[in-house]
Amino acid sequence: MPDATYNVTVMVNNSIISVHPTTINISFPSGTDSLNQNFCLPATAMQEDMLVVIIPETQAKPRFRTTYTVVLTNQGTVAFTNVVDFTYPSDYVTFLTAMPVVTSSTSASLSWNYTLRPFDSAIYRVELNFNLLIPPAFPLNSGAILNLNASTYLTGADTDISNNTVHLAQSVVNSFDPNDKTCLQGKNMDPSQVGEYPDYLICFENMGTASAIKVRVKDVIDTSKFDISSLAPLNASHEKYTSITNGNEVEFHFDNINLDLNDATIRWLLRYMRIA
Repeated sequence: MPDATYNVTVMVNNSIISVHPTTINISFPSGTDSLNQNFCLPATAMQEDMLVVIIPETQAKPRFRTTYTVVLTNQGTVAFTNVVDFTYPSDYVTFLTAMPVVTSSTSASLSWNYTLRPFDSAIYRVELNFNLLIPPAFPLNSGAILNLNASTYLTGADTDISNNTVHLAQSVVNSFDPNDKTCLQGKNMDPSQVGEYPDYLICFENMGTASAIKVRVKDVIDTSKFDISSLAPLNASHEKYTSITNGNEVEFHFDNINLDLNDATIRWLLRYMRIA
């Protein structure tokens, strides 16, 4: 970091949370090379707001197994108790395991009871096995779409019911480039979805001949289609931080990651608002 005085502003994508202080000044060099700063996040209203997302750990490949991660987050300001449901296409995949153990299940769905305090998250992992590419029944062909869903608290006092359900439209592949960016809601979005929050899974694999110490991944956002101010990193396989420069250039910084060559892959999930 160049020697200078920096203004650090805390931004929270939540209208029912305020921040104190909103801005601090940091000067480098100083007596130390680091600074610890506490920020108070008082609630401005008592509201319920649950968020659920699905993250596929790998691509959908016939006769292989993969893990899906369901992340549930209490974005509200009160503790909350409810049930989260996960549904999958049981004709094309076979359920193997779940962690934690499910509260209840059917032939094509899993359910967990939960209690979350404000800003807490819960993580549920489901391992499924994909059908073969050939018959006898329900073969998986390249290009087929697997539809998976997760939902919670679909009735009640939630202030934003739109993020209580997530739909994953995953394309079946036979081989794939591990360095990719995929919209989890599918390749196309209906005009009625303008203003909603699509989820993007980004993957990066070390294809070189030595471990990667520091990784920078840059993405240029079309601000005529996306509101970059609402970008929200949701989950990542490795520790990182995000920066935005020149109004539309997003960089993801993975420092001291030591990514080796043994099929190690960085994955992270983003959400930002589609506006056109």
